[in-house]
Parts: sequence; structure tokens; C-alpha cells
Amino acid sequence: MFLAKSDLHGDKLREMLAYDYHERNFMGRKMATSQIEAVGVNNLTKNRLAEIHQIISDLTQENPEYQFLNLIDILDNFNIIIAFNEKTEKLLGEVLNIKFQNGIAKTSHIIMRKEIFAKIKEYFDHE
Repeated sequence: MFLAKSDLHGDKLREMLAYDYHERNFMGRKMATSQIEAVGVNNLTKNRLAEIHQIISDLTQENPEYQFLNLIDILDNFNIIIAFNEKTEKLLGEVLNIKFQNGIAKTSHIIMRKEIFAKIKEYFDHE
């Protein structure tokens, strides 16, 4: 089941990112996100990062202040988070206590997007 869900060959990656891509106002700020739950997100990031950037760029309607992709490895229990601008890197670095390198950070455990948003909300509430 995990492997079937993780088949992102060819146009399936674009379809999956488009299916889950959302741009919205979050606490008065434009935020755009997508999330993929799959097996082998390290390889996906390593082998198709330029394509991921292009797909997200193609999907972007407005110029969001914050934009990220949350990749969840459902077998190995970690996330790879791709931030698409420095402002997002800074925010998520502080909120999640993670370090980005070239726009990419890896967590030691799974964190769902809704949990990330809860932490962002808490951060902005205290700003």
C-alpha cells in the first residue's frame, strides 16, 4: 500500500503536488503549501528537486510570503521540508527548531502540516 501511494514517476509527481497545493491567507499572511506522504522522500528530493521547484513555480498563482513543501516519509518516520524562499526558511527554522541547507531541512520525526500550522499560529500570536 505504501509503495503504491509512493509511485511518483513521470507526471504523477506533478499531479500529486497540484492535488494538494493550497494558497491561502493564514493569519493575514499569504502562505502556500503542499504535502506528500510517501516512501523514499530522500531519493525524491535528491533526484527531482529541480522538477519540484519548477512544478511549484508553475502552480503558484500569487506571490506568497511563505511557501513550503512538506514531504513525509511514511516508512522511515521523518520529514523533508523544502522552503521556497528565505523568509520561509527563517520562519520554519525558528518554529520547528530545524536548520535549512539550500532550502531543505530534515526532521527526526514526522510532523504533519496541520501541526506545522499550529506552531506557526502560536509563533505569530506571540509576535
